[in-house]
Amino acid sequence: MIAYVNGEYKKGKSASLPLDDVGILRGYGACGVLRTYGGAAFHLHDHICRLNFSLELLEIPLVLKTEEILIIIKQLMFLNQMKDVGIKMLVTGGHTDDGLLPVDGYSISIIVYPPAVYPEDFYEKGVKATTFRGQRFLPRCKSLNYTAAILALKDARRKDAFEALYISNDMRILEATTCNFFAFKGDKLITPHRDVLDGITREVVFRISKNVYELEKRDVYLDELSDFDEIFLSSSNKEILPVTTIDQSPIKDELVGPRTKKMIHLFDEYVKMKHWENLNIDFGKNSYSKTAL
Repeated sequence: MIAYVNGEYKKGKSASLPLDDVGILRGYGACGVLRTYGGAAFHLHDHICRLNFSLELLEIPLVLKTEEILIIIKQLMFLNQMKDVGIKMLVTGGHTDDGLLPVDGYSISIIVYPPAVYPEDFYEKGVKATTFRGQRFLPRCKSLNYTAAILALKDARRKDAFEALYISNDMRILEATTCNFFAFKGDKLITPHRDVLDGITREVVFRISKNVYELEKRDVYLDELSDFDEIFLSSSNKEILPVTTIDQSPIKDELVGPRTKKMIHLFDEYVKMKHWENLNIDFGKNSYSKTAL
């Protein structure tokens, strides 16, 4: 596998970072994860805007440009002879002298790999999830710190579940370890509105559902689970993923509901467009959305 590391295309084990990189030593850095459909990078500009926003929150002085990253991705697809790929963009803090503070800028790596493929049963019958008390560090930042996710998923696997939902100290449902959370109550589509990642697929859900369902962004509490008719998760690699059981308790009749099936269909149709307008996510006054062109 050939990867891009700090301006060079490197193969195999040579595609690596030094051990004194603060991203390796301390998990100081940010990432972006997306995939291609029919060779086209899905909402690349929006992913880069979010990555730039994450870097700003981490005070890493780098502004990534969409066209520059697109050239690198296309070259990686050519070098690896792959038509469709999953893509990871990794930016770390770079070299550190004292094992903590970075001293000379940053490191950037981009890798491509076969897109994730999940069993059809996941989408036809839904998956099981567990709950986990905790949340990600700097929730709006897609940082490299996934310690909470690893612990949550280990706990989920022990309980024969596929995903885990973060539960805050005040018992709010936040998000899953690598996905955003959605629930249907009748025709109302509900999602947490704070302390969560601004998911790109989450924003796509907003776009494709706006003329079909009423959207409500608000605090969602754990004790509401029994009130919901359907639940699904959204992410770049899992797309629209139904959840039919949480902590061994079924969601309604434990079947993938008609509204979730509708969302899966709408997402599939959206993907087939091949050309997607920018989502223009509002990251706040310091957003790089206008500079990452």
